[in-house]
Amino acid sequence: MFCKECGVETKEGNFCQECGNPIKTQSVEGKKNPVIAAISNLIVAGVGFLYIYQDMKCLYSLIVVIIMALITPLLGAVGLIIVMILTYKATVKYNESLPPLSIRSTQNG
Repeated sequence: MFCKECGVETKEGNFCQECGNPIKTQSVEGKKNPVIAAISNLIVAGVGFLYIYQDMKCLYSLIVVIIMALITPLLGAVGLIIVMILTYKATVKYNESLPPLSIRSTQNG
């Protein structure tokens, strides 16, 4: 595992041995495009969260947008726009949590 703060490889424990930052398993795949995540919500509300592996947010977003659309279509459209913005921001945050590219390339071999 690699620390997202300092980039040092930590072999064991829940905290970085170098800086003390909490460690969790981090994906070694590439960054996700926030625009694709946001626009994919036009297919099905909330599906942009699946793009960054946030299954429950996908489900919650879909349910909320459906309920809002049942109340009034305009409210449903506003809900969809909000979900698109939240998905964009979540994707940016996901990308920031990835280890630096040099660390990812050494992990892949």
